[in-house]
Amino acid sequence: MPRHFAGPIEGHFSFAAGEPTGWVNVLYEFSPERYADAEALADADERPDSNAAIRRREPVRLLSVNPNEDAVMFFPRTTLPGDHFLAPKYRSIETIILEGFGFGFPEEPDDVADLLASLPSGFVQDPEYGLGLLKDYRFIINAIELVPGLKRFQVSRTQPTTVVGDTYILNFRQYDGLRKAINNTHNNAVRKAAEDKRILAYNSLLHELDSSAYPEQHRTYTDGTIYRVVDSGIAPKLSEQDQLAALMLVTQSKKSLSKSHPSKLIRLQREIELVTLEQLIQKMESLISKSAAEPNWQRFFVANPFILSLVFGLPLVGVGDQVSVGGRTFSGGGEKIADFLTKNSLTDNLTLIEIKTAQTKLMGREYRGGVFPPSRDLAGCITQVLDQRHRIQTELNALKDNSRQYSVESYAIRCVVVIGTTPDDPDQKKSLELFRNNLHDVLVITFDELLEKLRHLHKFLSSDSDD
Repeated sequence: MPRHFAGPIEGHFSFAAGEPTGWVNVLYEFSPERYADAEALADADERPDSNAAIRRREPVRLLSVNPNEDAVMFFPRTTLPGDHFLAPKYRSIETIILEGFGFGFPEEPDDVADLLASLPSGFVQDPEYGLGLLKDYRFIINAIELVPGLKRFQVSRTQPTTVVGDTYILNFRQYDGLRKAINNTHNNAVRKAAEDKRILAYNSLLHELDSSAYPEQHRTYTDGTIYRVVDSGIAPKLSEQDQLAALMLVTQSKKSLSKSHPSKLIRLQREIELVTLEQLIQKMESLISKSAAEPNWQRFFVANPFILSLVFGLPLVGVGDQVSVGGRTFSGGGEKIADFLTKNSLTDNLTLIEIKTAQTKLMGREYRGGVFPPSRDLAGCITQVLDQRHRIQTELNALKDNSRQYSVESYAIRCVVVIGTTPDDPDQKKSLELFRNNLHDVLVITFDELLEKLRHLHKFLSSDSDD
């Protein structure tokens, strides 16, 4: 019978009764030369146990067949002379089963070669190489062996992919698709590596010699490259450099994306806003819990000015922080300093904002039953911001001229004080609300109220992004 191998089989097949009943073991005796090579290595490495086993030169079981079962069992072995000669090829998988392929039962030992020649693609057909999967597909076994307790790997034409006891059953259609995908991945990598080598040689030998005659070459961009990496399910965690590069790509393509995929671009914007809000919320919670000093809050609001615009729900733009409202210019060393000076971007009307700390006490000692006056700090801060408004109204024209900022107006300068946190005591809460809601020209808002506004905005954007 013809044998469908690249070269002749050097050893000999034989049959022996197997287990369970009805199965026949197919043994293979390697060539004397193969045993001699293994024995010589064993002697050189002084491994007496392996030496003795090799000297016996007993045939090794490579597979089992059963005429009544549409299945063949393989017992892959390491056949390279060395420390693991004839040991199981894999770490924990001892048996590979092919089920549902309609293999014929070998009547004679020489018929085994025909059975092996009919194995599906991806399997070793030459007994000299110990059977099992070809080296390119070892990653399939490597992945399966991550499941504890598995000893058998079965490729089936009739059963779905599942794990039963100590057996991983892989449907043949899925196996064949995975095998082809591995081939494509390997072939693409080889082609890209060859192209990179060609470009490297060209740039090193020609471009560096004469850049004008030999312009620098780069690998040709293939449409869908990024998509395939992401969609493959094996995209690695991006480094900071790659994250910035990806962000740059989106930024450069924002105009075309706004036309071709406006909804996806809007969704991306919302996701970015949500992440930013989450970070701001965490930062503000941390500042409150750590009783941050006033300069820390100043820096926080300078870095995130939009939080202050949440107070009004109006489009505000900053004029400056730590602004002089009683000196020669807005940025000069005047004796009256406001924490923040902003304006309505549509009307140019000014707003003065004073920032204290989250731990600033809001209410004083109880005046009478259940009635609490404002604390000294709260009353002083309100008076301070009103005085600043008075000074800026008095000297606005000179400040505008000296600063050359003319797009500000004092139609009705608004005053805001960000101070303290909401009291826990119900009577103090009532007194605070009675006091601040009867202030006609100053809005008092607490740090935890600002934090709650951020949380509500995050909740709104989260629910909106799920639509």
